[in-house]
Amino acid sequence: MPGYKLYYFNVRGRGELSRLILHCAGVPFEDFRFEGKDWPAFKSKMPFGQVPVLEVDGEKMLAQSHTIARYLARQHGLAGQNDWEQSQADMYVDCIYDLHGAMRTPTWETDPVKQKELFDKVNQDTIQPHLEKVEQHLVKNGSGHLVGQGLTWADIAYYAYFTTPIMTRLGGEVLTKAPHLKKLIETVGNNPNIQKYVETRPVTSLDSVSTRKDYTLLQMKIPNYKLIYSNARGRADLARLILHCAGVPFEDIHCGHSDWPSIKQDTSFRQVPILEVDGVHLESHQSNAIARYLARQHGLAGQNQWEETRADMIVDCMCYLHAGMCPITREKDLEKQQELFDKINQDMVQPHAEVIEQLLINNGSGYLVGNALTWADLAYYAYFTTPIMELFGGQVLDDHPHLRELMKHIGDIPTIKKYIEKRLRKN
Repeated sequence: MPGYKLYYFNVRGRGELSRLILHCAGVPFEDFRFEGKDWPAFKSKMPFGQVPVLEVDGEKMLAQSHTIARYLARQHGLAGQNDWEQSQADMYVDCIYDLHGAMRTPTWETDPVKQKELFDKVNQDTIQPHLEKVEQHLVKNGSGHLVGQGLTWADIAYYAYFTTPIMTRLGGEVLTKAPHLKKLIETVGNNPNIQKYVETRPVTSLDSVSTRKDYTLLQMKIPNYKLIYSNARGRADLARLILHCAGVPFEDIHCGHSDWPSIKQDTSFRQVPILEVDGVHLESHQSNAIARYLARQHGLAGQNQWEETRADMIVDCMCYLHAGMCPITREKDLEKQQELFDKINQDMVQPHAEVIEQLLINNGSGYLVGNALTWADLAYYAYFTTPIMELFGGQVLDDHPHLRELMKHIGDIPTIKKYIEKRLRKN
């Protein structure tokens, strides 16, 4: 039997399905858990700089959570008895992946009341319709299992999902209309090997609290960030919003005109904003490059490469909109400013907002990309709350209710709301 070592953080998360498969199969393995502060020491050794990773016989390494789980299921008789059953099991596990994606927003919400509201919406719109189909499949299959006549990793994946910390806290009635699935989850939980593991597995802070801030702090050592910019919102505000949204502490350095010559000499491109990381002279220039980096570091870039690309596309649109506002910022006469704003709003902002409104309608999640907040959403919030927009743009979003609702939702995020209130007090 191969020697297995599973690398993952000391939380359930994406490593838990593989742990459950190995325990269910009675296969010994080294459950190598580490804390967030220790992650930098391991990151460079991982195939893609991420975990979970399965090490086999001390020499081969396998990444990606479902790839690892599928491999272990095949190795230990839990993948299905033939090609068709294996494909069916894959199908169910992929469905669980979609359910996890839908659950990200309530999982990361810090306000308990809003978290419950978001959970109830996901349950009604996503989980319950899915359970109705799964219940029908279980009845049709007739074995009490999702696939074939015996336990597969698909059954274990549903057990893992419906026993996550947030589901345990908020999902007490979720399975009321799915008695066959409820019975299956009980069957998996009563497996002696799984039962023993669940009774003895480490209890972490994430098992009782599930918020973006907690997840971030557990997953990685938060770098020490210093963001340097002039005493204005400007090109640095998107990066500020990302950091505040993610609950990440940073030093927000506002330099005046008198300070700029001394700072300028130490910068590579003689411009700001500048992001300094961990106190060393590591700088990231260009506002969108900084914002993109921070979004990727803190779970706001998109859930896969396609979503990341879509978010990039949408943020790039903002460059066009910001450029359109430049003539207004240079105009000193208030009446002429209003005239310029009205023309730009009519010729540029409104046609673009119509496209974004339709994008929001088509996406259906309330967000611009995928099923969760990304830096693309924050970029639009930053744009529609610029000083010029606040001065002249009171009616700009009247014909775009979905975009207006998104702006309101972002403004109500507790960490952003606190930042805005503090910024207003300064002004």
